[in-house]
Amino acid sequence: IYCDACVQRVDHFDRNNPFNEDQGFEWQGGGGTSFCPPFDYIKEHGETPDCFIYFTDGYGNAPEYSPSYPVLWVLTSDSNKEFCNWGKKIRFRINKYEE
Repeated sequence: IYCDACVQRVDHFDRNNPFNEDQGFEWQGGGGTSFCPPFDYIKEHGETPDCFIYFTDGYGNAPEYSPSYPVLWVLTSDSNKEFCNWGKKIRFRINKYEE
């Protein structure tokens, strides 16, 4: 689910349609940030993921309460340290390259 202040695009991957990094990856959105729309999307579509992995810098508003499924927030190393009080969090380092 690609999201900024709203859901911009949804891609589905499964055994019959696996993610293929050779096909490329195009980011969608990039405006203001709310982390609520993807959780609303999941609820509205009656889905129950085994887990939800959210890649973010943590600058935006998250839902007040955690959903019934596990959530892993994958945060950039320069992320908002005060971000969200639920879910598991890990941080990763972004390498910045100059062209």
